[in-house]
Amino acid sequence: MREGINGKKNKRSSYYEMQRPNLLYPNEAYINSEKNINKADLVRMKYVYEDNKSFLGGAMLDVGCNDGYFMRHFNWKFDKYLGIDMFSIYEYLRTEDITGYNKDGKIVYQTGIFEDMDLEEKFDFIFAGEILEHVEDVGIFLKKIQACLKDGGYACFTTPNDIGISQPEHYRQYNRNTLINELQNFFDVEKVEELPAINNSWPFLYAKVKRRDI
Repeated sequence: MREGINGKKNKRSSYYEMQRPNLLYPNEAYINSEKNINKADLVRMKYVYEDNKSFLGGAMLDVGCNDGYFMRHFNWKFDKYLGIDMFSIYEYLRTEDITGYNKDGKIVYQTGIFEDMDLEEKFDFIFAGEILEHVEDVGIFLKKIQACLKDGGYACFTTPNDIGISQPEHYRQYNRNTLINELQNFFDVEKVEELPAINNSWPFLYAKVKRRDI
């Protein structure tokens, strides 16, 4: 049974409250709002898609998927998709009707903290956009990502570049060197690129890594 809007949260209630500001910004509503002039989130998503659109099948996992925008609004060729977020898609959308948000039945949404979940399936591609700065223990988080990748699978991350620690829901911030050092503990790092600020947006880092047995 899915967790509803007023459903019982798990024992990490203080963590849920810390991250609750994220519920104010469903991706689709925010990206298309008149207040979002620079469209930086959409530009960043397009950048990640263009760098990874060669997948012609298999399974994709979006950790911290929000309302599933990244899975839904690009021409991915995966056979199936799993979106995980600590808040449910019903909470983001503030509705019980999510018709049109499941990509013709290919997207499954699960609610919970990714690091605590038992996932038997392995994935060809995992995306975690603006998540690394939010998780309580980044080592546990990255080890879980590594465990969920298929042999030869890829994971991509975006995170603010050397900015954002002052945000109350952030535990840490990265620059290019510290992000490389963190990721190479678990993966073969293929690239870490600096994405420039767009208008008044923050600058971001984009990292692409490949599964490595550890």
